[in-house]
Amino acid sequence: MRQSRLSAGAWLALSVGVLAVASLIAIGAALIASHHLTQARQRVVDQVDVAANTALVLSNAMVNQETGVRGFVLGGNDAFLDPYHAGVTDARRALAQLDALAGREDAGRLRGDLAAVRRAIDAWETGYAQPTMERIHRLGAGRVEAAAVAAGKARFDTLRAALARLSADLQADRADARADLASAAASLTRALVFAAFLLL
Repeated sequence: MRQSRLSAGAWLALSVGVLAVASLIAIGAALIASHHLTQARQRVVDQVDVAANTALVLSNAMVNQETGVRGFVLGGNDAFLDPYHAGVTDARRALAQLDALAGREDAGRLRGDLAAVRRAIDAWETGYAQPTMERIHRLGAGRVEAAAVAAGKARFDTLRAALARLSADLQADRADARADLASAAASLTRALVFAAFLLL
């Protein structure tokens, strides 16, 4: 019985074909890894870092508002409300940015955390800050009962806790996103090394 043998040319063609297919697979894997790296980088830079920084701006804006109201209660001078008014402007801007990020499909816990923060802001503003400022305008400095001040502090503590929860969740999201970024970068490196090995 006659065995079929491949000629040297056929072996060469087969080897080149196998190498070409393996190279195409490696290049495809590198392209996929590059795409994942781009997505992971965009998540970190365009979403998670922006949300974390904006949440910090929001937290500072609310502290400025609380400081302004406290100073106005003690001094009764409208100049003490400057931090409050600046904080209101900064908070509105920060909330608008966070709303835009929370509207994305991959917003995760941001949507729920932001809703809790909004409820706490509204409770403090309508339940303490605005009525207190109106009372001081009407009656003068220091004309707020200790119980009302304590209730306002409790409302602001609730707001502070909601902001802390938002910040903690964003920090956890940042850690996850950075881990995804590192994993995508490692996958791209492996794919490129494999492709280079095949091409050499």
